[in-house]
Amino acid sequence: MTKLATVLLFLLFCTTGFSQLVISEIMQNPDEVTDANGEWFELYNPTGSPIDINGWRIFDNGSDSHVITNGGALNVPAGGFLVLGRNGDTGTNGNLPVDYVFSGTSLGNGADELVLEDDSVIPVEIDRVEWDGGTSWPDPTGASMVFTGDAVTDNNVGANWTTATSRESNYGAGSDLGSPGSNGSDQALPIELSSFVAIGGDNEVILNWSTASEIDNQGFAIMRSAAKDGEFDEIDSYVGNSELKGAGTSSNQNDYTYIDESVFNGETYWYKLVDIDMSGVRTEHGPIYATPHSAEVKEVNSFVPADFAMYQNKPNPFNPSTTIKFDVPALREGAINVSLTVYNLLGQKVATLYEGVVDAGTYETVWNGLNDSGNQVPSGIYVYQIVSENFSHSMRMTLVK
Repeated sequence: MTKLATVLLFLLFCTTGFSQLVISEIMQNPDEVTDANGEWFELYNPTGSPIDINGWRIFDNGSDSHVITNGGALNVPAGGFLVLGRNGDTGTNGNLPVDYVFSGTSLGNGADELVLEDDSVIPVEIDRVEWDGGTSWPDPTGASMVFTGDAVTDNNVGANWTTATSRESNYGAGSDLGSPGSNGSDQALPIELSSFVAIGGDNEVILNWSTASEIDNQGFAIMRSAAKDGEFDEIDSYVGNSELKGAGTSSNQNDYTYIDESVFNGETYWYKLVDIDMSGVRTEHGPIYATPHSAEVKEVNSFVPADFAMYQNKPNPFNPSTTIKFDVPALREGAINVSLTVYNLLGQKVATLYEGVVDAGTYETVWNGLNDSGNQVPSGIYVYQIVSENFSHSMRMTLVK
């Protein structure tokens, strides 16, 4: 493989790994105003970080195409929505709240397509919806088509869409139905999950998830399996663990953490998160996985250094592992907080090698090329950074395969 191909694959990995958006609502045939004034669609960001779509493209299978040009960042907020419409004037678009106005493409009243593509680095298709004009999809007039699933449900299946039955307050005064920019009543699920991640630690897996909103949510259950397609067993739930109780009905973000300590380093574990509503209806999310691994530093010299220092990793370039050494001086009596972290060139955290306290001395740790989820990272240049009291320093290292 050429170096150029390696770089392109690395960029593709980064782009697809962090750009997860869902086309969640489409007004393709307004009744109160003309199509040119009242067509719109909504994007939902189920992740825990905002996603900038400036420079992306929307198009169909024909000749319609528009490059999003905002003159700066156009962020879909974490756990939130963004509305794109053909007309941003509330006086003529039916009081529609529009975050961005597009042109050069329309939303067909019969069969049509809407494709969202990330063109910021190399073209990567993010989401696609192809409706059929009423055969298996809704075909409303004066109401939007509403996606009723969550972030892991296929939104290119007509059975997962319905017709809006109410006009949400943020739509303003008018007669067309829909919920642009909000989680409307037709979209209401037991929970609106904005993130769900697994982090492999030392003989433990940490599950973190956040909800953007909850409706009649009793609580959660944790399911685990040794294989993605294997049998999942319930290992804990809100019934016996109060920390897994839900927030009932809430429009605020809620953050949850669960630590599974009945695991072994080097083994991969798969998890599903289940939310249970007040009627006992269970909704599964995932699966996701992580591989526990040891993350520790070893003192290699009892001599007390005069200053902080971090050394070039050895070997460098490396495959599959490398050793990082650093010095910690005696700033004061007692231990000192230190963190050693690996980032990619986009500034995204890849792995936490150590986070804790150490006494003055010289230490080293080994990075085996795994991220915090226990997955092998691709070839490329990575940055390792030490942060402590009155000291921060970064250096680069190269993983080759």
